[in-house]
Amino acid sequence: STFSVGPEKAVDTLKLAVANGNMNIAQRALAHLMDNGKVDAIEAGLLFGFIRLVGGLNSSSTPSEYRPLNASNARHPSNTSEDTIDTCLHLLRTHHPTASMPPDIVHMLLERSLGNDDLQQFDTLWATCKAASDASPLLANNTYVMIMEAYSRRGLLENVIEVFDCFKSAAAESAVIAKQTKTRPVTKPLDDTAYFILIDAHLKNESQPNLNAALDIFHKMATTANPSPTLPIFNRLINATAFKGDFDTANLLFGMLKSANLRPDHNTYNALIDAYANADDEVNMQKVLLEWREDVLGRTRTAVRGGSKLRPPTMIYCNTLMSVLAKSNSPSGPEDADAILKIMTQHGGCGINQITVISYLCVFKRRGLYTKVRDMFYSFEKVYGVPPSTDAYNVLLACYAHSRSTAKMSQLVDEMRLQKGLHLNQRSYRILVGGFASALDIDGVLKWMKDLSDPSLVAEGRHEKLTLEWPMVESLAWAVVKKEKFSASKTHRVADVLNANLAVVKALNGDIAIHSTALADVHLEALIADVLRDDAQNRSGWSPEPFKMEELLDEAGFSADSPVVAPYATTLKLVVEMLEKQLKAGAFAREESRLSALKSLKRATGAFTMSNHLKERVKLLMQALEEIKN
Repeated sequence: STFSVGPEKAVDTLKLAVANGNMNIAQRALAHLMDNGKVDAIEAGLLFGFIRLVGGLNSSSTPSEYRPLNASNARHPSNTSEDTIDTCLHLLRTHHPTASMPPDIVHMLLERSLGNDDLQQFDTLWATCKAASDASPLLANNTYVMIMEAYSRRGLLENVIEVFDCFKSAAAESAVIAKQTKTRPVTKPLDDTAYFILIDAHLKNESQPNLNAALDIFHKMATTANPSPTLPIFNRLINATAFKGDFDTANLLFGMLKSANLRPDHNTYNALIDAYANADDEVNMQKVLLEWREDVLGRTRTAVRGGSKLRPPTMIYCNTLMSVLAKSNSPSGPEDADAILKIMTQHGGCGINQITVISYLCVFKRRGLYTKVRDMFYSFEKVYGVPPSTDAYNVLLACYAHSRSTAKMSQLVDEMRLQKGLHLNQRSYRILVGGFASALDIDGVLKWMKDLSDPSLVAEGRHEKLTLEWPMVESLAWAVVKKEKFSASKTHRVADVLNANLAVVKALNGDIAIHSTALADVHLEALIADVLRDDAQNRSGWSPEPFKMEELLDEAGFSADSPVVAPYATTLKLVVEMLEKQLKAGAFAREESRLSALKSLKRATGAFTMSNHLKERVKLLMQALEEIKN
């Protein structure tokens, strides 16, 4: 309906509407006054009262004539009419430019600009507050804290310092006014929150974190005790000093907690453990973890009424330390792992999960304590209710691979698949192929390669994409050559058996051949073995066919146009030994054989570092080949 009161009555209506918390009538009254050009009749206090009503503020600081009688009608800030607030602010700037904005209105407007992500408006409001009060506006403590936090989040250290200084000045001025007027101060003395924000801003300043400045602030707090440093401040500084590697200062701060009548919490211990983990210092990590656990137990035994409870070490931090032990060579690793496991599984401990199991088993596997791994593997599920994962089985498989227990490895795979419903992953196949190759079980190696390439396993639920890796092929080639070289049967050439097995792998790999220096190296070893075997069988002398060493290098894969340039030193030694034997047998009487041997030596020694002894043998051999020409 039409707002029918006259302009002269509209101001009274607006007052009543604001006093009674009636948003609808207040907005209509304001609109009526604006339409009739009577806004200059609205007092500043009434406009502030209207802003409070729209913003849903507590109106205790509102003059009694503008204070809502029914506060329940006031809207929540989330429902605030932005246009109405902007209108009131415009009227204040236009008709009451000297009116001082009340602290609660300042807080609401600053909070509103942050909520709207309007940083420019936020900066303008703060600048206006400073200008209106000679740089130190009397604002509520939570307003100053909000401003400091806002600038700290933006990484504006200078602004944080400026607001902090204004905060201190305003608190001092407010205390004087409160004493003179016998009222409560608007800005109360600074508490630890403001100091924490100031210290934190120095530490997270991206351009130049200033730990020394933060420690200076802390020192002043500790000296004046007004306010004293709190636990969050200690924790922040312990975290900063420890991560900088200044563990002396971090531990000094940790020791000061007791004299400050403070007790560390889980954040204190977490900060130290994180820093020691970052420095790969498992000794001190474990020391802190044990101290943390003892602190938890101590507080449980001697509980003090009102005393703070301490969270026990979390599974994440215990697992972090366990994983560090699994990668370290510390002699005390096994004892340390047992101690951490005890902490985790004791009454009130954090418990364990599959990550714990894997890291724990790896601690013992790394040190060759395979019996311990086998003994503990099944106890985790039986005692602690944590079933083994594929990665845990991989640790156990690796232990049996080391002892070449291929039958047990196959049994474990059946157990994984049939009893646990687990799938082998890429690492599983690496271990199986390596273990069977180490046992010279060629059929077993090919079996696992075929198993890896079996598409039906994907249909059964294996999600990981698995591939035949060149180290697997190298393991197969190494096993074939080793087995054939020492085989009692001399009916098959070593290189032929190797090529037959590599053809099977190529078919599994989509007819794509796999090339590597190590594979060519093994191939060359097979060819040398065949030459030496032929030599042993042909006791009447060398074949009338000229011997060309270059052809062996090319056939092995060390061709001129191949990225594989020269054999490893071990195989090069076999080449030198073979050429030395042929030299003694007179195989290089033919010029083409001699030149081929010389070129081969130059090619084979051009890429890899050799021992001085092998260099000397190569040098003497080449000199001998040169002398044949002369």
